[in-house]
Amino acid sequence: MKSHTGAELFIAVLVVGLAQAAATAPMAPPILVSGGFQTPESIFYEARSDIYLVSNINGDPTAADGNGFISRVAPDGRILELKWIDGTRAGVRLNGPKGMAVAGDTL
Repeated sequence: MKSHTGAELFIAVLVVGLAQAAATAPMAPPILVSGGFQTPESIFYEARSDIYLVSNINGDPTAADGNGFISRVAPDGRILELKWIDGTRAGVRLNGPKGMAVAGDTL
């Protein structure tokens, strides 16, 4: 039987303790709840327009299904346009969009 060092035992106890603490930690109530998203993955704040863009995977994140979309959301949480960029539209292809950045005027 392998003997464990004090450091290994300390780490094991620490991990178990942290897991138990996380399971019982109180959660703050939600400030805002918006609906209609389909597997939302990331949020990008666009300061020039004062809006939030939300990428929606809409299914399997690894599938090349072309049904992802980007939503426009107001700072107060109102959905301005659920499918602002829609992967199902002709000429648009979004396969499980993840992460966003802006370069010039290109998202």
